[in-house]
Amino acid sequence: MAVLKGSVPIGEQFVFNLETNPTTGYEWKVKSDGGLSYKSWYEPDDNPGCLDGVGGTTFYAVGSDIPGRHIFILQSERSPDEIGDTFEVDLYVFPQCDSLYQQTWEGFNLSVVLSEEPGEPWEVAHDDGIECEAGIDEQNRPVLNLKAGPPGEYRLLLSRSEKMLALNLKVEPVENRKKVETVVGKTVSLTMDANITTGFRWVVVDDGGLICEDRYESDPNPGYLCGVGGKHIFEMTARAPGTYVLHAVYMRPWEEQGINSLEVVLTATEPAGNGTKTAALPEPMTVKGETRVRKEYVLKLKSNPTTGFKWKVVDDGGLHVKESYVSDTRNKSICGAGGTTIYKLAADTPGEYRFVAQYGRDWEDSPIKSIVLLLTVKPGFRLFR
Repeated sequence: MAVLKGSVPIGEQFVFNLETNPTTGYEWKVKSDGGLSYKSWYEPDDNPGCLDGVGGTTFYAVGSDIPGRHIFILQSERSPDEIGDTFEVDLYVFPQCDSLYQQTWEGFNLSVVLSEEPGEPWEVAHDDGIECEAGIDEQNRPVLNLKAGPPGEYRLLLSRSEKMLALNLKVEPVENRKKVETVVGKTVSLTMDANITTGFRWVVVDDGGLICEDRYESDPNPGYLCGVGGKHIFEMTARAPGTYVLHAVYMRPWEEQGINSLEVVLTATEPAGNGTKTAALPEPMTVKGETRVRKEYVLKLKSNPTTGFKWKVVDDGGLHVKESYVSDTRNKSICGAGGTTIYKLAADTPGEYRFVAQYGRDWEDSPIKSIVLLLTVKPGFRLFR
């Protein structure tokens, strides 16, 4: 039995169609309307040659003024003893409500902010076959975290305090799929065409747990022509054996939707004869800064908590530390879009201070990167009369 799932607001109709061929004697009959009102009509296929046995399509429009789940069942039969196929429509009817629209790609993770204001989480009333979970993000905003299924259009319904919200989701096929093999600790590169003169660039939205550095290199341009493109290079390293999936989107930072997508499936194995040895951690990045007594020094670090990775202070060096996180609001509708971790550092006395932070996942033993800030704090200004 074939099953079609769908959803529709109260008062509107859900339309679907079935292939029909009256010349065979079989016809579709409603066995259970599930409390839905319906109408149907038949449209024959084009038959310019007036051939025998040409069929057509039967269309159905169903709907209801009663919210909830309705099961509409059709059966193809020629006589009471000759039963053909059975077709079921699992329809969720919901009250008229506000809607959100999102785009993503097959297999991508997506975190959708349902409200910019802090509040209680929504509950998923109808997932339309999408793997999803409602929750609260680090800024106490209600969000819906989901993993996109096959390409198509989906409608997810959420409820909260007798209110409803519809998320209309369009899942696009992934345009670029790459497979890469490497060994643990060895960096492997992947190159994609790009042209930042158009404003578009590749943005990693989920590194899949890889150590990933990316950069852009312009093509040779001896004539200094405008609009010459280049290459975007992804350099990926695995710290342990396994299969990793990296996702990236080709987009303009100031636009919410991308125009191209990339999925990299990287398989990492242990080096021959390496046993259980793991890759060495990358050397910490060292930066220098300068401020004055009781004046805050601001350190900004790119981060993406949706991947599980966070910055963590491992040595404050005796400094006063204020920490905050700011999402990249320009890319908030892009799958797994990240943001910036901000540290504001200050000291009460002059001197040399060493601040250390590491970027890693709480459930993993080792960070994937670290930073050392050597901060010089000078005496404050004095005013003389």
